[in-house]
Amino acid sequence: MDASEYKNVVLGLIFLKYISDKFEQRYQELVDEGEGFEEDRDEYTYKNIFFVPPQARWSVIAGVAHTPEVGKAIDNAMRLIEAENDKLKNILPKDFAR
Repeated sequence: MDASEYKNVVLGLIFLKYISDKFEQRYQELVDEGEGFEEDRDEYTYKNIFFVPPQARWSVIAGVAHTPEVGKAIDNAMRLIEAENDKLKNILPKDFAR
């Protein structure tokens, strides 16, 4: 990989980590409320938090971080996040598997 491409990789990972952290924070708030709305997309979007599907969450990516499949997991996470959040359609990088 050329050095000029590092910024794209790093920015994509930072964005993924950031939205995952915000999601997890809100997720925990919903769990603490105990009403069962943890997976309700609207509970996140009304607070301007991107909904992160289960297979796109940072814990899943961290679980495969030391395997050859990590690039595919990140690409898949980006696709899943785009599918759940209309504002992100065709914006996120998906070339981590190369």
